[in-house]
Amino acid sequence: MDANFKEKLINKAKIAGFSDCEIYYRRGRSFESRVFKSEVSDYKNSSFEGLAFRGTYHSKMGYAYTERVAPEMIDVIIANAAANAEIIDDSDAGLCREPGKYTEMQTYYEPLNAVKQEQKIEAAKVMEYTALAYDPRIKSVPHCTTGTAEDEIIIANTYGLELSHRRNFALAYIYPQAEESGKTKLSGELWYGQRWEDFSPEKLAADAARRTLSYLNAEPVKSGRYRILLSNETAVDLFKVYTGIFFAENVQKGFSLLKGKLGESIANPILTIRDDAVCEKSLGHIPFDAEGVAARNKAVIENGVLKTYLYTLKSAAKDNVPSTGNGFRSGIHGAISTACTNFYIVPTKRTHNDMLLGLGDGLYITELTGLHSGANLVSGDFSLSATGFLVSNTKIGQPVEQITIAGNFYQMLQDVVGVGGDLKFDMPGRMGTAGAPSVLISGLEVSGS
Repeated sequence: MDANFKEKLINKAKIAGFSDCEIYYRRGRSFESRVFKSEVSDYKNSSFEGLAFRGTYHSKMGYAYTERVAPEMIDVIIANAAANAEIIDDSDAGLCREPGKYTEMQTYYEPLNAVKQEQKIEAAKVMEYTALAYDPRIKSVPHCTTGTAEDEIIIANTYGLELSHRRNFALAYIYPQAEESGKTKLSGELWYGQRWEDFSPEKLAADAARRTLSYLNAEPVKSGRYRILLSNETAVDLFKVYTGIFFAENVQKGFSLLKGKLGESIANPILTIRDDAVCEKSLGHIPFDAEGVAARNKAVIENGVLKTYLYTLKSAAKDNVPSTGNGFRSGIHGAISTACTNFYIVPTKRTHNDMLLGLGDGLYITELTGLHSGANLVSGDFSLSATGFLVSNTKIGQPVEQITIAGNFYQMLQDVVGVGGDLKFDMPGRMGTAGAPSVLISGLEVSGS
């Protein structure tokens, strides 16, 4: 964003009657290539740019946005925000005046820009070839993609806030399809990171093929209550669905059962969950939220005790506490709402074998589906389709499919009896990043045969 544009917009807004105002600017670009049968089947090379404006006009907060950041749009933005303020009764807490202390961090890896599009396409072709050559039972690779993305955010307001942040990353994923005895199975693996030189398309493809093959001839198990070991990936998926119960705005609206629980034990003492601006193993480092408040490291649950909710400026004002730096936008069109930075379960030093020993007999769940339709975000009840393996006497055995696992998330927090050391984060998104190691649950209801 041009500095002159920013100054002109703020100065004109003041002249038009805005007592204060804020500019939130975002731009980025992305590349994605998909390969099928050694040919590029899909190719995307796109860029985006947009600006959100908000400010106090006649004691009300007005909003406007544009995807065309040009001098001739300044008057239009101001007029739209003023008109918006007149017709909308908004109880916004206002703009950031005391942002806190920002953490310096390196989130942009310049060498990634030197990777040519041809290299990314070739990597996808290598992945497909490797998967097909891994085993004759791998019949096709419906999904084989590589790509890169980067974005930049700039925030400025009339209280002297001047912030900017850039980040980039690469990704690759492959989902081979295997067939045996007339039965098919589709599964895969995902890689993301900043250092392209650390990416091995051959390894990712081999891992994906091996994983897909491991599910062949899967069968349902008998219905009943089972001890459950969630892999790190499934633990991430399940816990991420319920991050909203820790959002202050949901607590205040009655959409979370954690109201009045601060300082109380809500989980097994072995469980600690954090939301950190900076976290090892994650690429989701973020120095500030979309309101300009400094993002910080904090325990949400510590040794089973609920320590804090996650706050925006608006929800923090209602509880008369400082914001935790968790106010984010889903895009320039979206309003400020609560989101995580790096929300994760703190790992222990327990190995995978340790976790299997703790499980003994039960189910090792490696994939979950129906995470949104099958999870009630208010009551905490869930019923989810699952895939995994039957474990007998600590040994992984028969692959399992066509089952559902059911329980209640609030109760599950208390039923966690083991936490592994294999912390893994999902891919950074606009609304935060989540991570978890494998998690052992004392019991969940399973519906099968």
